[in-house]
Amino acid sequence: MLVTKAKDDSLVIAVWNLVNPGSTGSPRTMRLDFKGVSPDATASIARVDGQHGDTLKLSDKLGKPRYPTQAQIQQLRRESALKSPEERHLEEGRLELELPVNGLTVIQVR
Repeated sequence: MLVTKAKDDSLVIAVWNLVNPGSTGSPRTMRLDFKGVSPDATASIARVDGQHGDTLKLSDKLGKPRYPTQAQIQQLRRESALKSPEERHLEEGRLELELPVNGLTVIQVR
């Protein structure tokens, strides 16, 4: 986990559940307890994992081209574009997250 403060004084936290290549892992549930923020503060949650922004699955779908065409590159960019962050409120200063295998989540708490 990595925690820092943004210029606007919001907290930015990165959490991940990475495994070594060729290894298997399991999803993890993580509970974050916040102090010094409103107990119902807003959390913006951005994810990169197998369901969010994963270009490897898309490349596999295209047959793992060694030299992708411009059309394939555009398709990879379009289909792996990150969605807007999920907005949730802390519950009594807590946030619970599910982290899939090889998932990275960045949380901004305001």
